[in-house]
Amino acid sequence: MTVQSKPIQDSTRKTCQSAAHSANKENQGRQNTTNASKTTVAREARERRPTEKIVSRQQAEEEKARLQEEMAERRVAKAKKAQRKADKEAHRAAAAAGDSEPEGDDDYEGDEPLPDTVFHSRTVTSKPVAKKVLAQCQGRIPATVIRSRPLATEPFIGRSQVDDDDDFSTVPALLDVRDGDDDEDSGGDNGPRKRARSADSEHNVPIKAQKIHESTGRLKALDYNELAKEVLSVATSIFRCLISTRGAFPSHLEEIGYIKDAWLQAHQTLGLPQMLLTPDLAAIIKSRGSQVRGEVKTKFRPIIENLRFESGCGKRVIAKNRQLAEKLKDSHSFVYKTLPDDMTSPTYHLDRKGLYQNPIIQKAVNTMWFANKNDEGIKYSDLFKPLPVQTIALVLMVIECCIDEWLTGTRTDLAFYANDYSYVYETHIACLEEFGTFTVKLDLLGNLQNKLYNFGRIHSGAGVTGLQDIRPLDTRAFQAAMDEYEADSATDEDGWMLDG
Repeated sequence: MTVQSKPIQDSTRKTCQSAAHSANKENQGRQNTTNASKTTVAREARERRPTEKIVSRQQAEEEKARLQEEMAERRVAKAKKAQRKADKEAHRAAAAAGDSEPEGDDDYEGDEPLPDTVFHSRTVTSKPVAKKVLAQCQGRIPATVIRSRPLATEPFIGRSQVDDDDDFSTVPALLDVRDGDDDEDSGGDNGPRKRARSADSEHNVPIKAQKIHESTGRLKALDYNELAKEVLSVATSIFRCLISTRGAFPSHLEEIGYIKDAWLQAHQTLGLPQMLLTPDLAAIIKSRGSQVRGEVKTKFRPIIENLRFESGCGKRVIAKNRQLAEKLKDSHSFVYKTLPDDMTSPTYHLDRKGLYQNPIIQKAVNTMWFANKNDEGIKYSDLFKPLPVQTIALVLMVIECCIDEWLTGTRTDLAFYANDYSYVYETHIACLEEFGTFTVKLDLLGNLQNKLYNFGRIHSGAGVTGLQDIRPLDTRAFQAAMDEYEADSATDEDGWMLDG
């Protein structure tokens, strides 16, 4: 029994192992199938990003479809146009042959649409309209309204109102923008002919400045030809002088007047024909106004050191500079030649001596306008002789601005703005005029103006003004020399034989 049961157990064991193995394979295959199906579903669910090639191909196809659609629409429109043209030609041919008028829509019966000839055959009379006469402008310049002023009922002295010609609110307003050819053009067929230009007016037509370079940024004189640059150079110098002698802070209208006067005087100085003042040229001249005020301040700074300001960061030096600045600004003390040492003295203001006699005033004038024989004070002496009150006030204002830089004890650069110092400038002008009015009997203000100008000329090396009034030799002196030579017999033999 024992020997026979062993083979049966072995076979049973093998059968169980094979069944288990097959079951494992079946489960593994089923699991693989499930995983594969999940992967496929995941791949299908994920949206794939199209490549650039696919995108470009789709765009090309869309563009091609759009073009084909447009071409089809054009063909349809062209066919309709050709059909309408053929219908019109047929209608004209029928009318020329004397055929009867096609039936209209009133006589047409049926469900079919009306033919196109029904609408082409109708003649519609338009309502008569009155003919309008339109006013035409005969020139290139639009017509302007001429304002007339009422006649004066009473004689008056002076100007009661501002003339229209003086209203220069903008720079282009002072410019003549009309071309010379406009006056020579004749009117239209229905319009009157324009008056011919006279010979004098042709001679006075201003020429235009020629640009040799286009401005890429800031306007500059180098963009123009040599003639325009020469006029600009002189006009700029004259404009600088007008800023110094008429008003350091002019209004907009005053500044335009300065530019206009400088441009006219430049042509007179050079003896050149009048050149048209364009907005660009006026802007170049205008930009030099602020440069004058900045240049005055830069040149006056070294002169202020003569007022005994010290450089340093020590407490003693800072306190001394602050006290000195306050002392000089007190009641315009810096315009006096000598000041008392004791500021706390009750008679301090009475002990000051030499009103407007401080040497720094003359040094400032010499440095700015009389540095040499070719400086602006010598070249344009008609503007500086005698030194105007506005010029003296400009000097005093800049000196006071330089003193303000020391109010903290150490020199601090201050911006030279018109809003801050225009009031100071006007204050100095008012003080100088009041000084001249109070001392009119002795003419102290006139003496001060002449002294500053004459000493400036001497400093420049040009000499005093009186030497320019000496008359040169004239023809009477030459005639007297001839008469003297003929009357004196001794002069006939002087040097006669030296040639041999």
